[in-house]
Amino acid sequence: MDATDTKAAPDPQSFPESHHGPALERLSGGVPESVQFDWAGLYALLGEAEDLPETDREKLCQALRSVFEFVILNGGGVEGIGRRAVALSWVTNPALWDGKSIRQVARYLNCNPVVLRRHTAAARRRFGITHPGTAHAWNFKG
Repeated sequence: MDATDTKAAPDPQSFPESHHGPALERLSGGVPESVQFDWAGLYALLGEAEDLPETDREKLCQALRSVFEFVILNGGGVEGIGRRAVALSWVTNPALWDGKSIRQVARYLNCNPVVLRRHTAAARRRFGITHPGTAHAWNFKG
């Protein structure tokens, strides 16, 4: 289409009935461009309508901040961030990895198991999480 080609917008009434929908209604001015999403209604349907007390909200924000700091600030690039996220997920819930050892997870992800083990040790120490898969590690520091 060149700059001299001036086609008029199609007449919405010329479309077959099977093609009518919200996009067509917007063309004809029947539906507003944007609508406010009912977040409160969604939270109520999900059973999360109760407001957290301010102290709990602060603790939750602090915990999430700590997780992001661990994963992102010390990650060392995209691959490092990914390894730290995997390590933290394995330390907090090994069932996410179908009970695989960290060496098996490293093999599955095609990454160096020694590097991944360092990240799991750092996650365990930072957040104070232990489980049988971490307690026997050579770098275990109680």
